Amino acid sequence: MKTPPPSPQDDSPALLYLLALCDPAHDKQTNTYFTQHYLDTNTHNNHNQYNNTPGTMSPNNNNNLDLFAALGGGMPGGGGAKDMGGINIDEAIRQLRKHLPGARSRLHHFLLRMNKMMSTPGGVDKVLMTISYTLQMVSPNLPRGSPLLKSISSLTSLISDIRIFNRLWGLLGIYAWGHSIVQHPPRDLTIRRIVAAQVLVNACFQGLENVAYLASHQVLRISKQGQSKLWMWSSRFWMAHVGLEFWRLQRVREMRMGKISRGLLQRGQRKEEEDEWKKNIISNLAYAPLTLHWSVQNGMIGPSAVGALGSVAAVIGLQNAWNSTA
Repeated sequence: MKTPPPSPQDDSPALLYLLALCDPAHDKQTNTYFTQHYLDTNTHNNHNQYNNTPGTMSPNNNNNLDLFAALGGGMPGGGGAKDMGGINIDEAIRQLRKHLPGARSRLHHFLLRMNKMMSTPGGVDKVLMTISYTLQMVSPNLPRGSPLLKSISSLTSLISDIRIFNRLWGLLGIYAWGHSIVQHPPRDLTIRRIVAAQVLVNACFQGLENVAYLASHQVLRISKQGQSKLWMWSSRFWMAHVGLEFWRLQRVREMRMGKISRGLLQRGQRKEEEDEWKKNIISNLAYAPLTLHWSVQNGMIGPSAVGALGSVAAVIGLQNAWNSTA
């Protein structure tokens, strides 16, 4: 009997069927080998145990028979696929091969979009943020002192360090933001003033965070007490940004309602703007208690709440970053 080429697991049905899916020439050879060699050999090796214990079979062999029956092969020595009322193996392979091109195409486009998102600092930050806050949300439910909890704590600490390090150049982005506002100021005076204030408080936030981070790594010589104050004041400026964002979103809503009342917005445009506004307000509502928590000594909420609120903001940010790759 001609058998497939030797492999690390010559008796592996999964490997045989992967070969069959990749190369139609393997179909008949796979079926023959699977039914005549794999099942018959394993049944023979377990024959004594099967006969000595009526109604039972070794776990390994039982799993093999279940797999064969699920694929439509029937029982060893039986009449084939129709004995168990299952699906014919050849037909199963044809159906799987029929759907493989679509699956490969979807995987291909997913990986390309993921690469595009991960090639930007914002995309990387949103992915790391989502992972970190999700782990922080579940970690309090793990037993204290468990190896998994220690690993999660180490990973979240590392992610936090990476994210802050990547923001060391954030002042350049804030400068570019401020420059764009000067060159192309918002038409509404209220929004123009709000955004200008946001640029200012974000510059303060980023500058203080940079100093605190470099001091925590002993690049700058600042006492622990001084570092703690820098972190808190940095968070307070971030909290100021969140407060200003609530004001800006309220003004945006007022302006949109005015356009709707004058019939200046079409139905599709109205829904798009409303959905975007809702995402922004939910994200800001999640950030608000976090910035307040980090603005006071010893914080105000527990790790689970921090993880849950951070996850809400992270998922919205991740969704925006993913949509931008379309």
